[in-house]
Amino acid sequence: MISNGMVRLAINMKEAHLTPAVWDVCLSLFSPDDAAKIKRYRFDKDRRLALGSQLLQRAVIAWTFGVDYKEIVISRTEKGKPFYNYKHLTECREGGREGGVPFPNWNYNVSHHGDYVGIASEPVCLVGLDIMNAKEKPRGGGGGGGGGMVKEKSANDFFKSFHRQLSANEWGSIYEAEDEERKLERFYRQWALKVGREGGRERKGGGREKMTA
Repeated sequence: MISNGMVRLAINMKEAHLTPAVWDVCLSLFSPDDAAKIKRYRFDKDRRLALGSQLLQRAVIAWTFGVDYKEIVISRTEKGKPFYNYKHLTECREGGREGGVPFPNWNYNVSHHGDYVGIASEPVCLVGLDIMNAKEKPRGGGGGGGGGMVKEKSANDFFKSFHRQLSANEWGSIYEAEDEERKLERFYRQWALKVGREGGRERKGGGREKMTA
């Protein structure tokens, strides 16, 4: 059990030894719908990251609340941030199990990029997390030829999707870098800071953001 509700954890999914038997065991821990979502990813790297995300979320919840994996219900806010469904736990415990929810404001954030999946949780404060591999080349569509290859995008083409998301000063810092590799490094750092901050702020303002199961 994690007594204080606070976690910082990351795993390298590229190095995970995932035999077919290990895959079957891991997927058996999830609901059929969650397992199907993981298997739908086209590329092995993406399937591994999705698996790591689901495993980390359930492991941290199980360690914090002392519940079995099969009891865990993960829902999402209107903005897509995952959260542990306390209602399910409370109903179980009100039905005869001892104790209650130890951290009523407990929340977490999970992120993945490159080879790593990370998770952070807090018992009181809202937590934000974003992982970026500053050396990762952005990927585009399929490379053709039927080989399932993925083309790399140029930095400038990649940035087009994000122009409204960063300020003029932030883009100025990125574009003044001397080559494409350093532009990408600066972008990833700016983006990680932005997403991490917003992940911790998204439910501030008018109270908790509406959460839906």
